[in-house]
Parts: sequence; structure tokens; C-alpha cells
Amino acid sequence: MGSTLADERSVMPLPSVFKGDMKQAAAVPETWLTAYQLIYLVGHARPGDVVLVHAAGSGVGLAAIQLLKALGAVPVATARSAEKLVAAKAYGAAFTINTREVPDWVGRVKELTHGEGAAVILDPVGGSYSIANAEALARDGRWVSYGLMGGKQMDAPNFMGILLAKRGTLVATTLRSRSLEYKGRLVAEFVRVAFPKFEDGTFKTVVDRTFPLAAAGKAHALMEANGNTGKIILQVQAPHEKEL
Repeated sequence: MGSTLADERSVMPLPSVFKGDMKQAAAVPETWLTAYQLIYLVGHARPGDVVLVHAAGSGVGLAAIQLLKALGAVPVATARSAEKLVAAKAYGAAFTINTREVPDWVGRVKELTHGEGAAVILDPVGGSYSIANAEALARDGRWVSYGLMGGKQMDAPNFMGILLAKRGTLVATTLRSRSLEYKGRLVAEFVRVAFPKFEDGTFKTVVDRTFPLAAAGKAHALMEANGNTGKIILQVQAPHEKEL
């Protein structure tokens, strides 16, 4: 079997703060690159923007909150559990909304923004949040869709009317299908901007738990049950190592 090599543009150096702790280092690449892309390259968030971060207790959500705080934006975190929102607050969310306990979370967003709505929405939920996101968006706001946890379908007869009235921008994005040139630029910019903040402790990875590769099914089950706060790590072990 031939070996598979990573393109040099898509890899990054190991920050010295992670040396000796590869589990923490493993929580950086895809999670933080995704969050960075959503905020800077797609959502074009600016200092002072109110940014609604759905699924804020996920690895991407907690990374996004830290990036937004460093940018000078105002992260508003949503999740369906108090535990996840405690973590979101600890990592820099200005406000939190438990969407299980506050069904009218759009009203809460409007209240927090004095009726204006969110300048940027980071949305991995999709279909079930479509109308609510459109209503929560500020005029000339940017809504970034990067997942479909809430399904592909939406029963939203007035969706386009709401979005048009807001002059809103809805953009869908994935990272995996991007070109190597794009990924290379993203990695280089991320290393330049974010690595100093890992080194000085401003940015922190959040690892929920680690599974051996042989237990990947258990890791997926945990994720599908929405039981993790932060990143789930799969550890590839050498033959001589014991399982965790």
C-alpha cells in the first residue's frame, strides 16, 4: 500500500505551548480553521458586531467565541443545555441563550440588540432554524450556514420575504471541498493571527474527551447525542501502547 502525504500548504507548525500534549494540539486544526474561516473569510465580522453563535458548546462554537472576543465583536451564544452555555460564558460569550428554555430566542436576540438583530449569524443547524435566523438577522446582516444538524428542509413560506426586507446575505460554506490554494492561504493567515494568542494563553483548546481509534463508534454516538462540550479526539495508538 502506498503512503498518503498531506500537501505542505495544509499543515501547520506545532505551537510550543502544545509540545508534549498532542491531544490538545489535535483539537486545533479543523475546528479552529473552520471557526476562523466563518468569522473572517465568509462572515466578515467586524469589531462591535453582535454575532449569534449557534451550537456554542461545540468545538467550533467555543473556538468561534474566543476568536470573536479577540476581534472585539460581541458573541451571543445559543445552546440547548446549561452546561454548554456555562462553557460558552467561560470562554468569552457576552450573552447566552438556552433555546430549550427560551423558545422565543429571536425575541431575546432583539432585546439584547435593542431591536436591531445580529450582524452575523454562525449557523450549523439549518432547516429548523431558517425562519428564526431570518428574523434574528440585522438589516444588511450576514448569515453563514455551515451545517444541517436541524435538517435540510424548511417549512418557511415567507422566508425570502423576510430575508429580502432585511437586505440579508445568506452564504453557505464548507471547508473540506475548498481548493488547496484556498486552504493554504487560510492556514497561513490563521497561523499568523492566532498562534501568538495560543502561546500567550488567550486562546485555549477545549477537549471534551479522548477515545482510542478502535472506539470511534462510541465517539460518534456521543457526538450524535449532543453529549460533548468541546472537541472529541480520536487517538491513533502505536501497537505497544495501552488503550486509554
